[in-house]
Amino acid sequence: MNGKPDAKPGLTVPSIRDNLTWGWQRQPFFNALIMNSIPVRSINQLYQPSAHPTQVIIKDLTELSAEGPIDQALHRHDFFFILILNKGNGRHMIDFVSYEVENLCVYLMRPGQVHELYLKQNCTGYILQFSRGFIFTDSNKNLELLQGMGQQVLFHISEQTMKQLLSYLSHMLQEYSNPKIGSNDAIRSLVQLVLIELYRHSDYIAPGHDCKEKYKQEQFNTFLNYLESYYTSKKQVGDYAALMNMTPYRLNHITKSLVGKTCSTLINEHLIVEAKRQLLATSKKINEVAFYLGFDDNSYFIRFFKKHIGVSPSLFRKNFR
Repeated sequence: MNGKPDAKPGLTVPSIRDNLTWGWQRQPFFNALIMNSIPVRSINQLYQPSAHPTQVIIKDLTELSAEGPIDQALHRHDFFFILILNKGNGRHMIDFVSYEVENLCVYLMRPGQVHELYLKQNCTGYILQFSRGFIFTDSNKNLELLQGMGQQVLFHISEQTMKQLLSYLSHMLQEYSNPKIGSNDAIRSLVQLVLIELYRHSDYIAPGHDCKEKYKQEQFNTFLNYLESYYTSKKQVGDYAALMNMTPYRLNHITKSLVGKTCSTLINEHLIVEAKRQLLATSKKINEVAFYLGFDDNSYFIRFFKKHIGVSPSLFRKNFR
C-alpha cells in the first residue's frame, strides 16, 4: 500500500542489540532533519567477520527479530540492500513511498536510496547487503541484471520462488558464517542467482530475447547510467541523446517501448525523487536544494516541483513532517 506512513518508526532508544545488529547508532527522524546532509550508512560501519572485509553481509531475520521488532530510522546506504521476507509484517518506506510489509515479498534498495524500516517481531527471511565492488567484478552480468530491473523496489513472488531464494540464502549464510577457501566466490555466485530470480520477476521491463530487444535494453541501461551521473547538470532529452550518439526521437522511442515513459518523464521523476530526499531528510533551505539539483533559478525549481507534486517544496516539507 502506497502513501504516507501512519507512524514514524525509529523513535525508540537504541539498545545494545540494535548497535550490534546494525553496527551503527540509530538516529530518530527529527535528529536527521537538523543535519545538512542525509545520514549515509556505509558498509564499512557494519559489524561482520574479518573474513569478509566490508563487502558482503548476510543476516537471518529469524534470529534478528526473535527478541523484538527491527526498527531503523531514516537513512541512506552506500551499498545494495535486499530484504527477502518469507513471513512478517510492518512498514517499509523507500524514497518516501510507504509500503505495507507482506509475506512473500522482496525489497531491493540501491546505493543512495533513502529508507525507514520497521519489522514486527518473529519475521522470517534474510537481509542481504553487499558493496558495488563485491558484485561488479570483471563480468558485467550482475550490472545488466540490476539495470534490467529499472528502479523497481518491490517484488511479489510465489511460494515456489521464495523456497528457491531461501535455499540460496541458507547456503550463502553457511559460507558466510564458516568461511572456507573459495567462500567469497561461492557467495558471489549465490548473490547472482538471487538477482537472476528477481530479474525474472521484474515488471519494469518486458523480457525480450531477439537482437532488437537486447539492443533497446542495452541502450536503456546506458541511459540510466548517464542519468544517475548527470541529472544535476543535464536535464534535456537532447543532452542524453548526444551522449549516446542518437537522436532524441530514437531515445524516446526506446524508453517508451520498454517502460511506457518518455525520456523527459524519467529525467523529471529522477529529479523529483532526489528533491524529496533533500527536502525531507535534510535541513537545507529551498534555494540550497535548488542549487544542489542544478537549478540556477530558485523560482523555476519551485514551479517545477509544484507542477509535478501539486504543492510547493516548502508546503510539501511542512505537510510531510
